[in-house]
Amino acid sequence: MSLKTGHVYTQANAQSLRLWAGWVVGTSLAGGLSYYLAGVIVSLRAESAGQIYRSPNFMTGDNALPSFVLWGFLILALVGPSVGLAQGLLLRAVLGYENWGRWLAFTSLGLALAIVLAGIQCVGPVLGGIAIGSLQWLILRHKMMQAYWWIIGVSVAWLLGIVTGLLVQTYILPQSWLTFPSWPFYPMSSVTYWAISLTAGLLVFSSVTGLVLVWMARVPRRRSVYQVKVSRNV
Repeated sequence: MSLKTGHVYTQANAQSLRLWAGWVVGTSLAGGLSYYLAGVIVSLRAESAGQIYRSPNFMTGDNALPSFVLWGFLILALVGPSVGLAQGLLLRAVLGYENWGRWLAFTSLGLALAIVLAGIQCVGPVLGGIAIGSLQWLILRHKMMQAYWWIIGVSVAWLLGIVTGLLVQTYILPQSWLTFPSWPFYPMSSVTYWAISLTAGLLVFSSVTGLVLVWMARVPRRRSVYQVKVSRNV
């Protein structure tokens, strides 16, 4: 192997590490912090409106409905766009993908669909991963060959992330927090625990999808954005 070839491989490996690490950190932090922020906003808004939680049965039925509606709106407005923005800017910085706004929009829509589909028994989590992967595939297929692997990778990673979050809730976090009420927006300790379990799931999800993305970016193809970026830096 020549020095020039070895230099190219070294740069390619460095690019891969940057892509994977940035993907994991960006996805997990953006998703976890925006999820936590949504819970905090709803909790503070309820208290400022005079809804002081004087009894554990306060947040039931119609009393909880306005908070649920606001929380659901904030989840859709904050989590999807935050994750899409973090991922889109990373793809632009590392792979040279300029249209990050499209990635943001498709990712936001995919996560919104995944949240809605989560209500379907048994198959909801599976359909959620397929929804996210399929919408992002619509973008990646123009940039990478064998982009269909992205749908498979995201679907598997989504399921693994859900399982991880449930395991953290069951075996790591204090058991007392799961007793009623333990909404994602009430009480404040519950807001924190829900955000921790979600972030743990996102860490696994992004770790797996990051590996798939790195592999896809290095598959030989027609002068890919990834290859052009590396060759320009040689």
